[in-house]
Amino acid sequence: MLKCIYHKECTRDKPVDYAATCRYGKVLMLGEMGYTANSNPLLSMGFSLTLCGQNTRSIFMKRLNGNNDLNCKMHKGFELFMQNPYWKEYYDNAPSEKLKKFIAFGFDNNEDYTGSLNAEHKKMESELSIEDFKYLIQHAGIVQAKIYYHGKIKELMENKTISPYVIFHAPHEGNCFPTELMDSVIVHHSEFFSYHNKMSDTGVLQFIPKYEPSETVAFGISRLLCDVERFTDGTEVMEKFGMGYCYEKAYDGTTIKSISDELKNMTYKYYFAHHKKLDEIVEQHPQGVLMFDIHSFSKEIIVNEEVSMRIKMPDICLGYDRSFCSQELIDVAKSCFEAFGFYVEENYPYSGSLIPNIVLKGKTKTFCESIMLEINKEIYLKNNEVDEAVASKIRNAISRIIDLYKPQQSKVGYNNDYSLHLLF
Repeated sequence: MLKCIYHKECTRDKPVDYAATCRYGKVLMLGEMGYTANSNPLLSMGFSLTLCGQNTRSIFMKRLNGNNDLNCKMHKGFELFMQNPYWKEYYDNAPSEKLKKFIAFGFDNNEDYTGSLNAEHKKMESELSIEDFKYLIQHAGIVQAKIYYHGKIKELMENKTISPYVIFHAPHEGNCFPTELMDSVIVHHSEFFSYHNKMSDTGVLQFIPKYEPSETVAFGISRLLCDVERFTDGTEVMEKFGMGYCYEKAYDGTTIKSISDELKNMTYKYYFAHHKKLDEIVEQHPQGVLMFDIHSFSKEIIVNEEVSMRIKMPDICLGYDRSFCSQELIDVAKSCFEAFGFYVEENYPYSGSLIPNIVLKGKTKTFCESIMLEINKEIYLKNNEVDEAVASKIRNAISRIIDLYKPQQSKVGYNNDYSLHLLF
């Protein structure tokens, strides 16, 4: 907190000496000022400044900008602020590159949070997201700044083009094999890896388009060692096939692992860490979340015999739970994939989509929709290599879904109560 720590009696005609320090006690500036002005030139960085002196803001700003005529005794700009551990942490932990650029520009130009931002800084501010303004609220030094940033959030909420934060989830593409889990494998490793290759969602990360703001959460471990898309509370239907979160059997019934309580406990550590990460992402994005749960499938390994006997398999399966996926999202997704020539089925041959635990258990106010994309391996794998032409179509289809689908404003938006809570 920047504050006046020493002053003499002052008038308009008689300047005073003062010293200003930051919260870590480092002297930033020594000099003279005139008449009292209650100026706040660094509010956007959390300063609260009350100094005595004539034209306080003008002179102070000139000093910060290195005006030699005023015999300034401090260095200006970004480098100075980075010497302070508080401001360095504030900058380093900013949630986006756009916000970092905004903060750095403020450090260099000493802009405050008010409408006095210059045109370039104002343009940067217009590109900030809700999570950026949330971060500024958390770190602003005075209530006026918090209220200002909350107002910017409300402006974004009223903007009909507001979109939820996108999560691309790839749970079954992992190719890591921790030794502590592999010790349970009882078949020859060549046979185990053969099952892994058949049951892995090979190449699905290549279907993920470049989109901001978004995040890809891919589970790195083979699903045969830990399947993060199974329930662990005894309700998982695949347990009867020996294919719960800790697999005992492969898709054809072959026993591939020796299961013990110790193995289950070790497996659960990986499972829990993955779901904890998903929950944290949801909680960090109160404007709403749209999840694409991305998989691939092969007719060869479908467990349900009735399904596997069906002659025609879709190119794309859209899986969903209607409690967490609107009809509008389903319709948009189906039309976008069909526009690229794909044959689409709903909830066939697989159904449902992963819902983050924090949403499923009602422990967050963040609205979340989730849709599963199951891609038929026959349409994109050639000699176990991804056909880039097909992958490009899938990426474009997903991008179009995101662009076209706009959730109801009553469901997706910033939580007012939560944001106001951040003010104090």
